[in-house]
Amino acid sequence: DPARCAPRLVERAGTPCIEAFLRFETKVGRGEALLRLRRDGKAKARAAALAWSLLTALDELRDHEEAALRAISTARTGSTGAARRRTTPSAIRRC
Repeated sequence: DPARCAPRLVERAGTPCIEAFLRFETKVGRGEALLRLRRDGKAKARAAALAWSLLTALDELRDHEEAALRAISTARTGSTGAARRRTTPSAIRRC
């Protein structure tokens, strides 16, 4: 995802890994993902990596307009959720 940090070497749970943020699109909607790759200690190839974790989140469903959902939320809570939308993880860039 060009709007997020480039893939980078990090240490998670004491294990060095490559971490990357991705965006994806399916038939039902759009989402974001976090991918972590770690070295395969048994592989002979120097660059061999294993997928260590893949976390996905569907952010938007097709054919379900956000305005309609916002109207329902406003009717229930009296709030448009604007403050929450400004601080969503996809709006924050941390490198």
